[in-house]
Amino acid sequence: MKRIWSDNEKFRCWLREAQQKNIHITKTATEVEERIKNRKKELDSSNKELNTVKQKLGQERKKLSSFGIVRKMTNQKVKLSMENEVISAIKSFDFQLKLALKITETPNSQSWN
Repeated sequence: MKRIWSDNEKFRCWLREAQQKNIHITKTATEVEERIKNRKKELDSSNKELNTVKQKLGQERKKLSSFGIVRKMTNQKVKLSMENEVISAIKSFDFQLKLALKITETPNSQSWN
């Protein structure tokens, strides 16, 4: 036999179900809020780490660019010293050539002319 529910009993049953659903919804909402807070904390720490890495990368780039400048200056110094060596070798060769010409110019060689 079916039981006939009074309006009062129906309302109480509905209220009980609604409260249980509300409790479940509240628990779920609280859990979601906690997860969101935890995720925000993780993201904040990740952003801090990322910023630290970016700063270190910037410092390394500065070091490398200054190293590149030093390397260019060193290369220029090497080129300059090589040019100086070539110039001094040419001067030395020129001096030796003049000396050789003076030695070959003897009084006898002038008499042949």
